[in-house]
Amino acid sequence: MLVICITRTQSLNRQLGIFKFLKDLTREMDKKGIECNLYMCDDFIKKNHSRIQANGYDPNYWAKHLENCKGIFLLNYLTSKVKGAEAQSMKNYIKREYIRSLNDLTVSNLWPHRILSFAEHDVLAKHYISLNVAKNSAHPTLILEDDARIESKHIKILADRLEYALYKSKTNLYFYEDYCNYSTYHDLKYQSTVKGSTVSFIESYPVSTRTLCSYLVSPEAAKQITKNFLPYALPADFHMQHILNRLINITGTLSFPGLFNNGSISGKFNSQIQQ
Repeated sequence: MLVICITRTQSLNRQLGIFKFLKDLTREMDKKGIECNLYMCDDFIKKNHSRIQANGYDPNYWAKHLENCKGIFLLNYLTSKVKGAEAQSMKNYIKREYIRSLNDLTVSNLWPHRILSFAEHDVLAKHYISLNVAKNSAHPTLILEDDARIESKHIKILADRLEYALYKSKTNLYFYEDYCNYSTYHDLKYQSTVKGSTVSFIESYPVSTRTLCSYLVSPEAAKQITKNFLPYALPADFHMQHILNRLINITGTLSFPGLFNNGSISGKFNSQIQQ
């Protein structure tokens, strides 16, 4: 099982957390007879960055790519506006507002066209490079950003899921699983079906990504994603959703609740994108 960590060379405090996670995961996977290997996608492998940006970045696709995912983006946007409210009231609000929003709101109003920052290009390039490594792996690959953090109680659950993914990959060649704990419309939709501290893995259609801090991808799915990765115009998580929306042969799964927290969103780390 290959684990890829997307990082920056100077992010030592973030990397230490990833190394601890890998040690804990390896201990669980060893019990199953499954080997774990770590690949660091850091600044030393950025020789392809300028080529990717020169050949792949086209800001003129901003509106077109957003429009392709308008329904999902609007649902997630509305969910974020009513976060913390009682579930049924949230669903009623979102259903009402979604119908109105499709007519009255445009993606250009919510996400006005802009040029991506250097840090955003950096993240996109590293995901592209990581996915190219994943497509050549013999098994599914777990891809993490260096601010991904997992509670110790979830390590065994993750190990069991990764073991299952190895078996699943023998019959299902195209799959993508999102493990990030970040509230989206899918989380709201499924929260009433999951009781207590149970972690469930629920199929999502269309395939959904919350953020890109933690996801599992099969080799064949990675091939399809990299084939459709360029051109790009949106930030990494929006861009991935745009790609997944187009690839109808890929099946999607969400862990609910998410197994990993995004440290930059939770406040544990300063966001390198915002910096």
